[in-house]
Amino acid sequence: MVIASHSVGSQVNGRPIPQQPPERASTREDRFETSPRRPIQIVVVEDNAGDVDLLRQALADQQIAYHLLVLEDGRKALSFFEGVVNEGRELPGFIILDLNLPAVGGLSVLEKIRRIPCLKSIPVAILTSSTLPEERARATAAGVEAYWSKPHSLDELELLGLSLSKFFRQHGVT
Repeated sequence: MVIASHSVGSQVNGRPIPQQPPERASTREDRFETSPRRPIQIVVVEDNAGDVDLLRQALADQQIAYHLLVLEDGRKALSFFEGVVNEGRELPGFIILDLNLPAVGGLSVLEKIRRIPCLKSIPVAILTSSTLPEERARATAAGVEAYWSKPHSLDELELLGLSLSKFFRQHGVT
């Protein structure tokens, strides 16, 4: 597990400076808090560290308080969610899945967690580089609440941040 902390005090040009965490195991945790409200508990299933950094930046740009747990493949995600059910771990407030994951694909993870009663009500979004209409249709049929493209420019990064903020408000996550 890799743990990192982000605080408003560590900034350059008004933006938080990510601190590089020590490597430990197969998950990464990240905290960013800008206000006294409780941070959003987000599980991100993503194998690309660069995409995770973009997500962190989108959250920080919107001053969204979060606690991020990153799982690098679908098998680790399924194991984590089994632990939520079997060991009584805290439920996340939100799940973000990539589609193209090692071991077990994001759509398979989505379909499996949607069959677990205590996880059905947790909002899930897909954040992917895939443009295949059939993947989007399958994700929608499996009960995903949002489907976003990974940002490839600063404008797209800003739009992702705005989409996250709006989504959290609509689902009462913030």
